[in-house]
Amino acid sequence: MDLLVNKFKNYIKIVENSDALLVDSKKWNEVSTFIKKNKKLDFDYLMSITSYDLGDSLIFGVAYNFYSTKLKHYLEIRIEVDDTKEIESISHLWRAAEWHEREAFDL
Repeated sequence: MDLLVNKFKNYIKIVENSDALLVDSKKWNEVSTFIKKNKKLDFDYLMSITSYDLGDSLIFGVAYNFYSTKLKHYLEIRIEVDDTKEIESISHLWRAAEWHEREAFDL
């Protein structure tokens, strides 16, 4: 995932003790488009979206799990925002996101 981290280095952090990446919500549309369309990443399959509360009911997160069926690699991206912000939809890139996003919204 060096390609992704290098391209968006000011907006991505590696989650400690994990292979997941924490992405700034302001860049989510650009990052999601990049991982879908870049041929070196080619994440064509959205496996799941999971929402979570950091325990204070003020900061909420969403974990996106992607897989490339062509390149056989996996990626988890997390986005965390306070309860006044929304995370942009990715359903225009992965149709399966629509259902997952509605379920996560209910959190």
